[in-house]
Order: sequence, then structure tokens, then C-alpha cells
Amino acid sequence: MDQKNREQQIEAYLADEEKLFGDWYRGLGQPDFDPDMIPVGISPKTEKIKKIFNDWLEKNKNTLKAGICSEWKELLKQEVVSVSMIAMLADTLGTLHFPIPVNVTAASAILLTRVGIEHLCTDKQVK
Repeated sequence: MDQKNREQQIEAYLADEEKLFGDWYRGLGQPDFDPDMIPVGISPKTEKIKKIFNDWLEKNKNTLKAGICSEWKELLKQEVVSVSMIAMLADTLGTLHFPIPVNVTAASAILLTRVGIEHLCTDKQVK
């Protein structure tokens, strides 16, 4: 995916939480999930996917911490989360080995905007 397409995808994720979590979930090989069939607003499916994401985050915590926390500390110097920050983090996540393939762009957007990467990199409890 070229940079322009990735940035457009990130902007779409930032505007639509259901698409963000739906694409992340589908990246785990869940083809039966259809975000187009979900009603507007936060649905129970999205809430369930958030729990699945948190479980994935917990299982992959050591890999993520080793791979992204030093970069996150550099990104933290910027005051506002931006599309380019998410894209840079996605590039880093793309170099890590996960037992199950993951949509790194969606995972990066979730970590930086929804979950709070500081929870991961400072050992705070993820909600």
C-alpha cells in the first residue's frame, strides 16, 4: 500500500470506530464479520471486538513492548496524534512477528487513539 492510500485509510479509521475495529478483526481472518451490516453507533459487535483486541494486546504485550515502546517515546514528543504518526507506528508493527497476522494499520490507529499506547509502554492497566 502506498503512503497516500495508507493515509486515506487511517483518516477513514479515525472517522469511523466501527470500521477501525471491524478491519482489525477481519485482519485476524474473520471474514464473516461485515461492518456494513452494523447499525450506526457503537454496536455490541464493536464492543465485543474491543474485548478481543484487548485480549490480543495482552497476549502480544511483550512483542509490542519490545518493538514499539522506544519509537512511541519519540512520537510522544509530538503534541497531537497525527496520520503520519499512525503510519510510522504501522511501519514498525509491520516488522514484528505475530503468531496470527494482524492489520498493522488498524492496530496502530487503535493503539494511538483508542486504547492508549501509554498503557502498554508504561504498564498501566488497559481498559
